[in-house]
Amino acid sequence: MTKRQKLESLPKFSDTHKVPSDKHVVKYLTEENKPYNILKDRLQPFKKLETKGVVHIFDHDIRSQDNRGLYEATQIGKKVKAPVYGLYVHCTEDLYNHAVSAFQLTYKIDALNHLKSDLEKLKIPLTILEVEKSKDVDKEIINWCKEREIDYITTNMVYEVNELRLVTRLCDKFDGHVSAYQDNCIVPPGELKSGKGTQYSVFTPWYRSWAKYVNANGIETYEPEANGKLPEKSNVSFKVPDDKKLSTEHKKTYDKLYKSMSSYDGAMKRFHDYADNMEDYDENRNNLTYNASHLSAPLAIGVISSRTIIRYLLDNKIKKVDQGDDGTVQWVRQIAWRDFYKHIVANCPFVCMHKPFQLDYSDIEWEYNKEHWLAWCEGNTGFPVVDACMRQLNTTGYLSNRGRMIVASFLTKHLMIDWRYGEEYFSNHLVDCDFASNNGGWGFCSSVGVDPQPYFRIFNPYLQSTRFDSDGEFIKQWVPELKSLDTKKIHHPDEIENYPEPIVDHKTARERALERYADAR
Repeated sequence: MTKRQKLESLPKFSDTHKVPSDKHVVKYLTEENKPYNILKDRLQPFKKLETKGVVHIFDHDIRSQDNRGLYEATQIGKKVKAPVYGLYVHCTEDLYNHAVSAFQLTYKIDALNHLKSDLEKLKIPLTILEVEKSKDVDKEIINWCKEREIDYITTNMVYEVNELRLVTRLCDKFDGHVSAYQDNCIVPPGELKSGKGTQYSVFTPWYRSWAKYVNANGIETYEPEANGKLPEKSNVSFKVPDDKKLSTEHKKTYDKLYKSMSSYDGAMKRFHDYADNMEDYDENRNNLTYNASHLSAPLAIGVISSRTIIRYLLDNKIKKVDQGDDGTVQWVRQIAWRDFYKHIVANCPFVCMHKPFQLDYSDIEWEYNKEHWLAWCEGNTGFPVVDACMRQLNTTGYLSNRGRMIVASFLTKHLMIDWRYGEEYFSNHLVDCDFASNNGGWGFCSSVGVDPQPYFRIFNPYLQSTRFDSDGEFIKQWVPELKSLDTKKIHHPDEIENYPEPIVDHKTARERALERYADAR
């Protein structure tokens, strides 16, 4: 028998990605150097001007309803007696820079087509501006506006560094005639401060402050007004690279799970149906077979607004965001986590640069075992619950929060593979990927992020399996090789034909992780 050829090692993440040094990112700890603060300082109150049009640039707000920036654009258009246009920039290079999945891109295309129809009812045309390179985006926006003699831009704040810097450059090019509004969070970043006057780094006290703010201030509505007439035809077609297209089987799954809620009306119907049965959420949310709402998909790209759904719950289900039936309040708490992670991105921009929130953990000694990496990716680790979760992710573009924690903990603690590879893998496969939440979740599970689980807390995959899939129903669905096993054996099977043995020993892997994290500290 010939000796099996050893697989090449997984390259170090920093060898294939631009990762700044700790020394470099220190400057982003000062308030004046944070891109979010730089943009806020550039923004000026609206000044009446002569213009042939106003454009709203869509990003993570693919809807016409309850859209702050679009609403303001229609108000400005009315003041200056000029038509309003809609623009969405499709940058091919950013599909890869941002690791956009085929599931999410397909969902976004459908959502843009629905947005086109909704905007045309308001006599607002939508154009997709195709740009090849990210460095050319601002130039192409400027040229597009010049062709139409448009001198005013509105958009909604997106808190990642490159997006903030783009809007800042547009502010400079348009002599301040740019407005960027808070629409992506229920409570804008910077509004909540700890007792020391700084950004909270622990969720629970931040959440108390968040709930107090929302309960005191309420949630406003922003409904755009119509143009007098449609100034030009819409154009929403663009090229999709072959590797960003769904396979035939994945397209069937997409059509079944997500297509119906790619419109605002469809997503709101899904929400209303789910809200009627939200009371059991707290009790069942960790069960791997729980029938999730999948509302994370429309929330991620802004088909619906978190502001809209929380206001509905306050009007119909709960008196305050932190008072009411346990299920609804706990669901609202998960929406608050989205805000929390976006606040972190705005306040700690270096997390957008492949750096951990806990900079002390920049030098953990990671493993680069490509065989282990591929086994994790393909759901062939020999740990049934891990494999079931990964196969669900690969097949549907979705994984529950509990499932994400299980596989993230396993990759970073049992296999000691760099968390950033897992973060990127999720982004490349999830239909609902939101950078801030994805980054925050991986930081939490790998113990290098904001408010992380302690490094010595290492999930036992066998216990996670018995606790959150007690009868093995989830495993049987996604790992059919184990269907014949009884409830007891399915979580920790003996040698089974056509199913791999565990690629690591739980106890040994746990001890290695404890040593590596302790050394890094």
